[in-house]
Amino acid sequence: MKLRRIMGSMVMVLALVAGLVGVKGPDAEAKTKSMTTFVGEVDNITIFMGGAVKSVKSSKKSVVKVKKNGTYGITATSKKAGKAKVTVRCARGTMIYNFTVKKAKLTCKVKNITQTSGNLYTVAFEISNPSSVPMEKAQVNYGIYDASGTPIKENNFVLNHMIKGSKAYYTVTVFSQTPVNYAVAKCAGACGYCDYKGTNAKKKVSVKLNGTKSVTFKCKKKATIECVADLVGYDDNGNIIEVTTLSNYFYKKGKETRSVFLSDKVKKWKVCYRAVQKKKR
Repeated sequence: MKLRRIMGSMVMVLALVAGLVGVKGPDAEAKTKSMTTFVGEVDNITIFMGGAVKSVKSSKKSVVKVKKNGTYGITATSKKAGKAKVTVRCARGTMIYNFTVKKAKLTCKVKNITQTSGNLYTVAFEISNPSSVPMEKAQVNYGIYDASGTPIKENNFVLNHMIKGSKAYYTVTVFSQTPVNYAVAKCAGACGYCDYKGTNAKKKVSVKLNGTKSVTFKCKKKATIECVADLVGYDDNGNIIEVTTLSNYFYKKGKETRSVFLSDKVKKWKVCYRAVQKKKR
């Protein structure tokens, strides 16, 4: 009986020693990911470490502010350009996110304001991404005004997959009893590729407009690619008066033809497209 007690005590001591020197803590199991985000971006991230999120901390709160979001997630808000290390301690490990926060360099300009008929005016915007960083989504705020500066319409729109060097077009049509004299637009925020790595895939796809009834998307390589095409319509004076945007996913090499119903008021159509190949991080 005494021998059994002694053996039991030795097992307990060995277990304690193993707990002190042999069992790895959460930091020893840390996994690391890199993330590129933009100022103003808010990311809700689910942590797949197993178990609940115990704590979350940012090395620079002025760059990235973080908080727990539910049992298994966090919310990260990118405040200003810079770098920050976000450490998430979970029940079964630690996740480290190395954030690089950049200021979105999206440029927005008004291409033309056209009185299309009666009291209807169309404002056309051109948006460009001159930076080397792709944007998954970009929000543009705009305002349309009369001669006295009175707002006729103020709102926003969202563009997808603004890859390096890409351009996109957007039109807004408003009813106004007074002439539309000017409009402004600016980038209000953007988000990067959080769960995916995105690369420019424009050379791997093509888009062809078949008259005014259909559009053919073609993928030259087996890959997960999303192609976004702006069908830009011009009047006799070269003003943009209509934009129709289509999106097509590819998972393999091939082509797909989509039906469209384009306005017969447009004299000339052009295709402006951008494409992104996605890979899970």
